[in-house]
Amino acid sequence: MRKSAERYRLLFENAKDAILTVDLDGVVTDVNRETEVVTGYSREELVGQHTDRLLTPASALLAQERTRKWLAGDEIPPVIELEGVRNDGSIF
Repeated sequence: MRKSAERYRLLFENAKDAILTVDLDGVVTDVNRETEVVTGYSREELVGQHTDRLLTPASALLAQERTRKWLAGDEIPPVIELEGVRNDGSIF
């Protein structure tokens, strides 16, 4: 179990994609280094914040709707594209 957790952490931290984990309330619980690079926010600035801080209003609504459907047991697509807002206000 410990080896598996260590391998997950290495993959998470070294991924070339921005990855963040979020609780069911939409609060960021962890981010990898690439998320910091892409968004311009530090891990400390993001963890504990609601994902609305990182998403455009339209994307925030889409993410909330997807979460509601998933919690209701509906089938949802495995991939979702969302627009984010960097620390400097630019969109990604």
